[in-house]
Amino acid sequence: MPGAAGLREPFLSALDSRAAVKGSRDALGAGRIWIPLGRRVVGNVNTVARSVRDYTTTMLGYLLAEQVIARDPSASRLDVFLKTEQLIAYVRVAINGDVALRGTERVQANLAASPRITLSTHPRHQILASQRIYGLWGYYTGATRSSGLLMGEPPIPTEAAIQALERILPGISTGAATRDGLRGQLLGLMRRESAVVDLKGTFAPAAHLLGRAFQPRIRSSEVPLYTHHLLHGGDADSTDGRQRQLVDLLRDTLPIKDFSFSPAAVGQLAARSKRLGPSHADLTDALLCIERAAANLALTQAIFRNLLAQDGVSIHRHADMLGRHCGAAFAAAKPQEFIDLLGHPSVDLTQPEIARWTGILQAMASSDSAGIIRAMVQANAAVMAERGGAPWITIERGVLRVAMRDDHAALPPVQEIVQSWPFTFFLDSLRDVAQQLEHPTRG
Repeated sequence: MPGAAGLREPFLSALDSRAAVKGSRDALGAGRIWIPLGRRVVGNVNTVARSVRDYTTTMLGYLLAEQVIARDPSASRLDVFLKTEQLIAYVRVAINGDVALRGTERVQANLAASPRITLSTHPRHQILASQRIYGLWGYYTGATRSSGLLMGEPPIPTEAAIQALERILPGISTGAATRDGLRGQLLGLMRRESAVVDLKGTFAPAAHLLGRAFQPRIRSSEVPLYTHHLLHGGDADSTDGRQRQLVDLLRDTLPIKDFSFSPAAVGQLAARSKRLGPSHADLTDALLCIERAAANLALTQAIFRNLLAQDGVSIHRHADMLGRHCGAAFAAAKPQEFIDLLGHPSVDLTQPEIARWTGILQAMASSDSAGIIRAMVQANAAVMAERGGAPWITIERGVLRVAMRDDHAALPPVQEIVQSWPFTFFLDSLRDVAQQLEHPTRG
């Protein structure tokens, strides 16, 4: 496993785009629209970084890495981080019964075999297929930095992060690193290339200390710091206060057990924001833009995904079915309003991108189903070419030819399509963080 010297955390925009590309969700370049619109109201968390305790683990991983490197400059920051992530994952599952973490399946399987676990960056000891890419290093570093809890390059914990860690692990940043003390034990483990830890043996007292520190419910003493940095975006909030206003609106949704985001739900948030007057005008505009984009992107997503199940089908035959099935959806999504949104300053599309989306939306506005299909096929070819790949679908002599097939992509009912939520605009992650901070435990 290479050290940190040759690795840089992914830029937030790159991570956002990677999270967006799942199945056919970004085959038309939708990430270029929903990501910047979402960033108007949620400036720090991404689609994956939604666990407060995973932020805590991320901060601890970087703190221990910094402390190990201070003693041994040749040590690998990445290696220390990955082993810290492994240890905390095992402790959370074994001590707290907390399985809401990345890599939980491998952690549970290894613990079922033995309480003696191995901390190592070797692939067979990692808790994910590629822990560097799919674990906290890849998914949480950018969000933790954007929240003001990491700084610099390579990243180190900020004073706020150290304060957060000291609240749950007193002395972890500056205490004496004695052999029998927790800090000393952790640094000793992290300095070794591979370490076997017996969670029910000699390491049991330290494991229980870590278990109490990483209990699932957030302590009341932690809430103010995490509210400021995670919910409100920290000192360098990039939304100019819109995120904090949004959080206040979202709090009313937290008691609703079956709440889910949809274009209509965002429209309701926008209506509530508008009633709060001029001070919320920017938030209201941002939410209305998201509502408009969400409805149209959901419709284009459903149509394009369904195209991937039409290999060998005549374009005219499929267009006829599409018109009969989605005619009402074309009007409900208000594609003309979405065309107006393409030039919004926050979207920042290139002229070719605007032309592609305009072609799709104009065909939708005129209920030209064959035109929609052709425009989507052309847009996908352009997007894939920009990424150095081949188109997923082509038209040959009036017949659809699909290279990236999805034979199970049936078109849902119209109402389900226009209220679906394939692109999160980061709202789900923000609400998840708010939910975790809503009912803290005492301490």
